Amino acid sequence: MVHTLTPTQHQFIEQTLPAEIAVMCDRYPNTIYEVASAWHYPELPVGYLPNVIEVYYSNDDGTDTPDLTIEQGHLTGVRLPTDDATCDVIQIEVDGQWAFIQIGSQIVLDRLSGRVILPEVLLDAAQLAASSIHTVA
Repeated sequence: MVHTLTPTQHQFIEQTLPAEIAVMCDRYPNTIYEVASAWHYPELPVGYLPNVIEVYYSNDDGTDTPDLTIEQGHLTGVRLPTDDATCDVIQIEVDGQWAFIQIGSQIVLDRLSGRVILPEVLLDAAQLAASSIHTVA
């Protein structure tokens, strides 16, 4: 994740994204840069079955650590929030590529479009218990 955008990155955002999304860069620079970076990627193919899905929740401008990780249909990582704060940003990375990003109620990137087959998640109770030890501070 980029933490401070350069003038070149700001220019890239302005040249790549529609104005109504690019203007969100003032409040969410890192997230909007990630949207711009994935903007011209094609939608994932119909019936695509991902190997790894990572879900990120944030109440500000993104995060470097996934809150949920699903690998080969198995939940392999969970970070539980310790507060009741709502999240402003939801990001889903599929097999290393941003596939969905929502800021507030606005979807700013959607490469899923009902095309991806989300796996049935298998949950191991011992693994969940171990994951709950690593709560988000």
